[in-house]
Amino acid sequence: MNFDITQSTRTVILAPAAAQSVTNTTPAVDVTKFYGVASLAIDAGSFTAGATIAVNLQDAATLGGTYANVPGTTVFLTEASAGLSQNIGVNTDALRGFVRAVITLGGPTPTVNASVRFSGYSFP
Repeated sequence: MNFDITQSTRTVILAPAAAQSVTNTTPAVDVTKFYGVASLAIDAGSFTAGATIAVNLQDAATLGGTYANVPGTTVFLTEASAGLSQNIGVNTDALRGFVRAVITLGGPTPTVNASVRFSGYSFP
């Protein structure tokens, strides 16, 4: 039997690449078919002067349920992070079923070009 590992990987875009200029919460996605360690990736492009971005991954047992921060998944980036990508490993077996990202901006008039992705192994 041949097994192609690329057929079992999945990427979910929580926040598409765009200018983030307001604090927001992304729509939640079902991660119940993910297994093992997934990657939470934040790609940072340009920042306005003094801008910062913090991303928290949250989970809940149901789509409309009560969300809480997933320990160890907070990413904080500053102007010095422009053009960089930050990746954090997430144990999907510990997640409660649905995840979303909370994106918080800081600074005088913050705008950050950024995206947030969740990638990992997934059952079909």
